[in-house]
Amino acid sequence: MKLKKLFGKILGAGLCMGMLIGCMPGGALQVKAATEPNYLTFTAEEAGSTLSLSWASASDVQTSTDHGTTWSAYARGTTITLANVGDSVSFKGRGFVANNRANVNHVRMTGKIAASGSVTSLIDENGGDPNVTLPSDCFAHMFQDCTSLTQAPELPATTLSGICYVFMFQNCTSLTQVPKLPATTLATACYRGMFDGCTGLSLTTTKDADHTLAWSLADATEELNWNAIMFEGCPNVDLGNGSKEPQMNTVYYQTCNHSYGSDGKCIYCGTEKAVDIVTPTPEAAPAAGITNAQPNGGTPTTPNTNNQAAQNTTANVKAPVTGEASSMASVILALLIAGGLAVILVGVCKMRKHCK
Repeated sequence: MKLKKLFGKILGAGLCMGMLIGCMPGGALQVKAATEPNYLTFTAEEAGSTLSLSWASASDVQTSTDHGTTWSAYARGTTITLANVGDSVSFKGRGFVANNRANVNHVRMTGKIAASGSVTSLIDENGGDPNVTLPSDCFAHMFQDCTSLTQAPELPATTLSGICYVFMFQNCTSLTQVPKLPATTLATACYRGMFDGCTGLSLTTTKDADHTLAWSLADATEELNWNAIMFEGCPNVDLGNGSKEPQMNTVYYQTCNHSYGSDGKCIYCGTEKAVDIVTPTPEAAPAAGITNAQPNGGTPTTPNTNNQAAQNTTANVKAPVTGEASSMASVILALLIAGGLAVILVGVCKMRKHCK
């Protein structure tokens, strides 16, 4: 009798636990770090591309070629070769400062290289914290004259320091998009000349077929020369009456490097993917003067149309992707498992009683 009561309690607990797990949201059991790492990463878009990194001051600068799994110490100015398209290297460090000396290439590149991840992983070894404290001059002139740079890294810091981004991407002629600038606390000359000479950028005040990606600056208190000559030397940038200096609370539009989702819309700007309409080619008419003559004066037969190639009208429709299991399905699965265990336990109890 006691065994039956114990079994009932175990079964009840199992059923309750199964129902609770089944009703939980899909991500409820996942544990996230406070700030997930977002390392500054460079990826080759051309085989044999190279890069090196220098600085005025920094500590414990390391690199990883396996997306942050293993790390190795990096010696200042060492050239790294990305042998194949898609090869990448990530960086992290502490207290990185490039400094504000003009005509200094703190990153040198050859080939074609796209940056991704957060540049602040050189300051806090993580890159995922938007509240990171930026030292003055930290990224000044960092990518100056990097004509091989095709994509800028993320700049997530919400509080800027004096001249932190000054001339950061000067003369990066292969850049085609301006990165997001979410800072809400500015500093003196923080964006001064940031994209000076970036001739590949195109930015306007109106949305059109060529400019579909919205871009704007977060609302913040203006500081001295905060946006001075920010897009100087960019012939395709017109921020109103020929201005090269963006303003707060204004939406601009730039060209978009479209990447389409399963719904056929660009994941960046929402533009729908153009569908190519294919017009079927009409069948050639029979040559003039040819008749369906039969040997020995026989009766002409009816043309056989059954063997003509049928037009392919089957639509190439992609099957819908099944999503995650619903909460109800999870509950049913849990109940089935608990029921199975109950049957096994009952069988074991009967066997033990029979043996006695």
